[in-house]
Amino acid sequence: MLVAEDDDDDFILVAEAARKASLDVNLARVRDGEELLDYLLRRGRHAARDKEPSLILLDISMPGKNGFEALKEIKSIPGIRSIPVIVVTNAYSAEDIDRAYNLGAASFIQKSLEFQRFIHSFKVMKQYWFETVLLPKGPPT
Repeated sequence: MLVAEDDDDDFILVAEAARKASLDVNLARVRDGEELLDYLLRRGRHAARDKEPSLILLDISMPGKNGFEALKEIKSIPGIRSIPVIVVTNAYSAEDIDRAYNLGAASFIQKSLEFQRFIHSFKVMKQYWFETVLLPKGPPT
């Protein structure tokens, strides 16, 4: 699973929620939308990576290319558009939720101030995305 998150504390929160939800996946991290696209398109320092992420967790408030811009670009590229993107963010409004879904997000999750609720979100994510649905394998490596 690939996590696009610029804030160290929020990344720790995501990693800990995944661990407590028994979400047994490798977490890779990028810090902004440009690095996210570099990772997905195997550019620069990510050129040699070997596996496609099965799921992307995307913060929308990142420096440089923000989450919305990255999501729009991801969904326009045939080789990566089928990777499900779940927006996981603190900063949101009704307009942000609509915009994320209109750009192709699969889900929108609030980083809750109540950690137990956030863990529950990850348990639901695990059950749905990793135990119920079939995910695309991505382009051949």
